[in-house]
Amino acid sequence: MSSVSQPRRSQGLPLLAPAQRRYHVGGEERRHVDPGRWVLTAPSAGTSEPLRVTFDRPLDHGLLARCLQVSGPDGRPVDGTPSIGRGEQSWQLAPSRAWAPGSHQLVVDPVLEDVAGNSVSRVFDRDLDRPEDQPRQTRPVTVGFRSR
Repeated sequence: MSSVSQPRRSQGLPLLAPAQRRYHVGGEERRHVDPGRWVLTAPSAGTSEPLRVTFDRPLDHGLLARCLQVSGPDGRPVDGTPSIGRGEQSWQLAPSRAWAPGSHQLVVDPVLEDVAGNSVSRVFDRDLDRPEDQPRQTRPVTVGFRSR
Protein backbone atom coordinates (compact mmCIF):
# COMPACT_ATOMS: atom_id res chain seq x y z
CA MET A 1 0.00 0.00 0.00
CA SER A 2 1.48 3.33 -1.02
CA SER A 3 1.33 6.45 1.07
CA VAL A 4 0.26 9.70 -0.63
CA SER A 5 0.98 13.00 1.06
CA GLN A 6 -2.16 15.08 1.55
CA PRO A 7 -2.25 18.88 1.19
CA ARG A 8 -1.71 20.80 4.44
CA ARG A 9 -5.32 21.96 4.57
CA SER A 10 -6.53 18.39 4.99
CA GLN A 11 -4.20 17.83 7.94
CA GLY A 12 -5.93 20.45 10.08
CA LEU A 13 -2.91 22.74 10.22
CA PRO A 14 -3.39 26.52 10.29
CA LEU A 15 -2.81 28.54 7.13
CA LEU A 16 0.61 30.12 6.76
CA ALA A 17 -0.98 33.50 5.96
CA PRO A 18 -4.47 34.97 6.23
CA ALA A 19 -6.75 34.27 3.25
CA GLN A 20 -9.43 36.60 2.00
CA ARG A 21 -11.75 36.55 -1.04
CA ARG A 22 -13.72 39.61 -2.08
CA TYR A 23 -16.76 39.53 -4.35
CA HIS A 24 -18.55 42.33 -6.11
CA VAL A 25 -22.24 41.55 -6.34
CA GLY A 26 -24.60 43.47 -8.58
CA GLY A 27 -28.36 43.49 -8.95
CA GLU A 28 -30.37 40.57 -10.18
CA GLU A 29 -30.29 39.72 -13.89
CA ARG A 30 -33.49 38.17 -15.21
CA ARG A 31 -33.48 38.94 -18.93
CA HIS A 32 -33.01 36.76 -21.97
CA VAL A 33 -29.65 37.07 -23.68
CA ASP A 34 -30.56 39.29 -26.65
CA PRO A 35 -28.12 39.28 -29.59
CA GLY A 36 -30.06 42.26 -30.99
CA ARG A 37 -28.54 44.39 -28.21
CA TRP A 38 -24.95 43.53 -29.12
CA VAL A 39 -22.69 45.91 -31.02
CA LEU A 40 -21.03 44.42 -34.08
CA THR A 41 -18.03 46.19 -35.60
CA ALA A 42 -17.87 44.94 -39.15
CA PRO A 43 -14.49 44.43 -40.82
CA SER A 44 -13.54 45.85 -44.21
CA ALA A 45 -14.01 43.57 -47.21
CA GLY A 46 -10.76 42.24 -48.61
CA THR A 47 -8.97 42.44 -45.23
CA SER A 48 -8.33 40.00 -42.40
CA GLU A 49 -9.47 42.46 -39.73
CA PRO A 50 -11.47 40.67 -37.03
CA LEU A 51 -15.22 40.95 -36.67
CA ARG A 52 -15.73 42.44 -33.19
CA VAL A 53 -18.84 41.78 -31.10
CA THR A 54 -19.46 43.62 -27.82
CA PHE A 55 -22.10 42.21 -25.48
CA ASP A 56 -24.44 44.11 -23.16
CA ARG A 57 -23.30 41.95 -20.19
CA PRO A 58 -20.80 39.17 -19.40
CA LEU A 59 -21.57 35.83 -21.02
CA ASP A 60 -20.53 32.30 -20.08
CA HIS A 61 -16.92 31.72 -21.20
CA GLY A 62 -17.29 28.03 -21.99
CA LEU A 63 -20.42 28.52 -24.05
CA LEU A 64 -18.95 31.50 -25.92
CA ALA A 65 -16.21 29.18 -27.12
CA ARG A 66 -18.75 27.05 -29.00
CA CYS A 67 -21.99 29.02 -29.50
CA LEU A 68 -20.97 31.73 -32.00
CA GLN A 69 -20.26 31.20 -35.67
CA VAL A 70 -20.10 33.46 -38.71
CA SER A 71 -21.43 32.59 -42.15
CA GLY A 72 -20.41 34.39 -45.31
CA PRO A 73 -22.41 35.70 -48.27
CA ASP A 74 -22.47 32.17 -49.70
CA GLY A 75 -24.01 30.83 -46.45
CA ARG A 76 -20.93 28.77 -45.60
CA PRO A 77 -19.10 29.13 -42.26
CA VAL A 78 -16.20 31.58 -42.18
CA ASP A 79 -13.07 29.82 -40.98
CA GLY A 80 -10.92 31.73 -38.54
CA THR A 81 -9.62 32.16 -35.05
CA PRO A 82 -12.16 33.23 -32.42
CA SER A 83 -11.16 34.89 -29.17
CA ILE A 84 -13.05 35.94 -26.06
CA GLY A 85 -12.41 39.40 -24.62
CA ARG A 86 -11.72 40.50 -21.07
CA GLY A 87 -14.53 39.84 -18.65
CA GLU A 88 -16.39 37.77 -21.25
CA GLN A 89 -17.97 40.98 -22.57
CA SER A 90 -16.72 40.69 -26.14
CA TRP A 91 -15.81 38.20 -28.84
CA GLN A 92 -14.00 38.45 -32.11
CA LEU A 93 -13.28 36.34 -35.16
CA ALA A 94 -10.09 36.84 -37.16
CA PRO A 95 -10.74 35.10 -40.50
CA SER A 96 -8.30 32.68 -42.11
CA ARG A 97 -8.86 34.42 -45.45
CA ALA A 98 -9.86 37.98 -46.30
CA TRP A 99 -13.52 38.88 -45.80
CA ALA A 100 -15.67 38.55 -48.90
CA PRO A 101 -17.73 41.62 -49.76
CA GLY A 102 -21.43 41.44 -48.94
CA SER A 103 -23.79 40.29 -46.24
CA HIS A 104 -22.64 37.99 -43.45
CA GLN A 105 -24.44 36.47 -40.47
CA LEU A 106 -23.37 36.02 -36.87
CA VAL A 107 -25.12 32.78 -35.90
CA VAL A 108 -25.90 32.40 -32.18
CA ASP A 109 -26.78 29.05 -30.65
CA PRO A 110 -29.82 29.62 -28.38
CA VAL A 111 -28.16 27.77 -25.49
CA LEU A 112 -25.68 30.66 -25.04
CA GLU A 113 -26.01 31.95 -21.46
CA ASP A 114 -24.96 34.91 -19.39
CA VAL A 115 -23.20 34.33 -16.07
CA ALA A 116 -26.57 34.28 -14.26
CA GLY A 117 -27.82 31.32 -16.31
CA ASN A 118 -30.17 33.24 -18.62
CA SER A 119 -29.97 32.09 -22.22
CA VAL A 120 -31.13 33.28 -25.61
CA SER A 121 -34.11 30.93 -25.36
CA ARG A 122 -35.04 31.14 -21.66
CA VAL A 123 -34.71 33.09 -18.42
CA PHE A 124 -33.06 31.04 -15.66
CA ASP A 125 -35.34 32.10 -12.80
CA ARG A 126 -38.49 33.00 -14.67
CA ASP A 127 -41.62 34.53 -13.21
CA LEU A 128 -44.59 32.55 -14.56
CA ASP A 129 -46.76 35.69 -14.45
CA ARG A 130 -44.42 37.75 -16.68
CA PRO A 131 -45.05 37.22 -20.42
CA GLU A 132 -41.56 38.53 -21.25
CA ASP A 133 -40.07 35.61 -19.27
CA GLN A 134 -41.71 32.97 -21.46
CA PRO A 135 -39.29 30.65 -23.27
CA ARG A 136 -38.39 31.71 -26.82
CA GLN A 137 -37.52 29.84 -29.98
CA THR A 138 -34.88 27.17 -29.76
CA ARG A 139 -33.52 27.81 -33.27
CA PRO A 140 -30.24 29.67 -33.80
CA VAL A 141 -30.56 33.46 -33.87
CA THR A 142 -28.80 35.39 -36.62
CA VAL A 143 -27.50 38.95 -36.60
CA GLY A 144 -26.63 40.33 -40.00
CA PHE A 145 -23.73 42.59 -40.90
CA ARG A 146 -22.00 43.75 -44.09
CA SER A 147 -18.26 43.88 -44.56
CA ARG A 148 -17.37 47.53 -45.22
